Amino acid sequence: MGRGQRKLLLVVLFASAWPVSGQTHRQTLPEQAEKQGSVRVERYFSSEGRDEGIDGLIIESSAIVRGMVVAERGYLTKDQTSVNTDYTIEISDAYMGQIVGHQVSVTKLGGTTFVNGHRIEVDTPQFPALPHEKPLILFLRNCAEARCEFEIVADAWGVAPLRAGRIDCSSMRDGRENPWWKPYCDLTESEFRTQLQEHIARVKPGSSPK
Repeated sequence: MGRGQRKLLLVVLFASAWPVSGQTHRQTLPEQAEKQGSVRVERYFSSEGRDEGIDGLIIESSAIVRGMVVAERGYLTKDQTSVNTDYTIEISDAYMGQIVGHQVSVTKLGGTTFVNGHRIEVDTPQFPALPHEKPLILFLRNCAEARCEFEIVADAWGVAPLRAGRIDCSSMRDGRENPWWKPYCDLTESEFRTQLQEHIARVKPGSSPK
């Protein structure tokens, strides 16, 4: 489940971001928006090579937390060819790792921003925007970039929504067809935490909060 195994496919709607014959400059999203009035881009991730399940998520994670989104901010990437969103997560519990403070920032590909009044949207249909005010269990790893605090392991597969205190597989990207989460669907949070701690003790001993 290494990062090198992830493939990214890009579909551009309303305007093309790729150079045509004779072009040497790849248009930035603001340049496209200036011409078109708005830009919408879709990005898709391949799940090829992702078959390690919960143990694989744990191994790649720096922290596993329970929390809710309380704020978000979309912005252009440095090269202005994509949009990221920084989510502020209010932490209510930590299952693994040491979290400083009650909030963390989690960066996710995709989102919406405005440049000179023009709407720029990067949509990730396989990994929709994180919902606000809904409890989530998040598998997080430290970002490689200095300005980013955490990112979600394995994209949508590293998020487990909770509903009425139970793992809510029905609202996951792959729902109950996701083999990683199928054994945990409808477990209470307490039951899931017990099983998760057993996995952590086996594959990453000594990393649970004291």
